[in-house]
Amino acid sequence: MNHTRDKNPFLGDNRTHPKDMVMKLYLINGTVEFNPQTRSLKNQLTGDVVYLQQPAAICFLYLILNQGVVIKQKELVTEGWKERDVVAMPNTFYQTILTLRKALEEIGLPRNMVKTISRQGLTLSSTIVIEPLPLQNITACDSPSIKTVVSENVVCEQTPIRKSRRLSIGVVFFFVVTLINGMFIYQNRLKMPFQNFVAMPVDKKTGNDCHVYYEVTQPVTDNYATLIKKHPHFCQNNNYIFLTGYAKTGRTAAFVCNKDVRSDTEAFCSSHFFWNLSQ
Repeated sequence: MNHTRDKNPFLGDNRTHPKDMVMKLYLINGTVEFNPQTRSLKNQLTGDVVYLQQPAAICFLYLILNQGVVIKQKELVTEGWKERDVVAMPNTFYQTILTLRKALEEIGLPRNMVKTISRQGLTLSSTIVIEPLPLQNITACDSPSIKTVVSENVVCEQTPIRKSRRLSIGVVFFFVVTLINGMFIYQNRLKMPFQNFVAMPVDKKTGNDCHVYYEVTQPVTDNYATLIKKHPHFCQNNNYIFLTGYAKTGRTAAFVCNKDVRSDTEAFCSSHFFWNLSQ
């Protein structure tokens, strides 16, 4: 049930404003991090990141701090545009909220979590779970890599050494894969990825029509050859395939690109993860 502004617990001198809470992350529905400082929404499960414009980020933070309370349009405009010292037209405000809703949907949250209450204003649905996390207190268990590798019921606690080592290997592996994905995003700014990969022989007689490369630090490539045989659709249309992982554990990441991403900034790549040799 939505409350009107006069029931807002943040009213008066103790009212919380966005500028007072920018040093926190907000975990939304246990999956998406909202960082007011960077104006970013990050899905911990997929690693996807969406950036908000400044007014949209400020309005969203204000709604978070006053969740379940109906905030008038005038109040949101004041918060969102006061630092720019400009007058926001109604159409500008509507476009900002529309952009915010699209961003929420794109990152995996309900589009209608920001609700419009007719003739009253906007509110953040009270059914959405918001968990504030101080930036300086973010631990390893809050990182998206661990949440992806470990089951949902695992919490930060002491574990046997053998289990910890296995977890560490999985975390490091996923971190490497995430890092390579990040290189795609910033490929116009950073050095092109896979520069240290070497070609792996491919038997053209078997119908394979692709170029396969693997990390030069890997001494064994049998698992890579097996992977290509199990997934022949990777090796089509003259694709470029870049393989990395841990040969002994069977953990492998395959990046399938339509062009040579090492030199072509227009290359489109898809990533595929395999946690054991039987996949």
